Amino acid sequence: MSDTNRRGLLGLGLTAGLAAGFAADAFAQSATRGDAPTEGAVAKPAPEAKYRVPFAVIGMDHNHIYGITDAVIRGGGVLTAFYATDPKQIAMFRKRYGDIKLARSEQEILDDRAIKLVCSAAIPVLRAPLGIRVMRAGKDY
Repeated sequence: MSDTNRRGLLGLGLTAGLAAGFAADAFAQSATRGDAPTEGAVAKPAPEAKYRVPFAVIGMDHNHIYGITDAVIRGGGVLTAFYATDPKQIAMFRKRYGDIKLARSEQEILDDRAIKLVCSAAIPVLRAPLGIRVMRAGKDY
């Protein structure tokens, strides 16, 4: 084995060891901390969350939208609306978060001045264009 390959292998092993040793608090959610997403579990704002930020969801093509939504809620976010066209996605989202307003269009969310943040788990090719539209509407993404 050459020195270069040996160094690469050692570096990879060191990186993997460090990542495995991180405390659960270093991650957005953790089963050991009790806030990993589970079916039917609805996040609540953390007691230390100082502000309440109205936010919406557009694009639910990947299931990690639930982790994103829960993390924002724990940080003080107030889920105000969501937009989806797939009946299955709508049903699953409503089952988890209740009777949240289903926007008639993406534009309805972008035009709503009360919404300050938009979260998304759209398919990757759609994320950047959505982010640009969101930011042009004066919202965070």
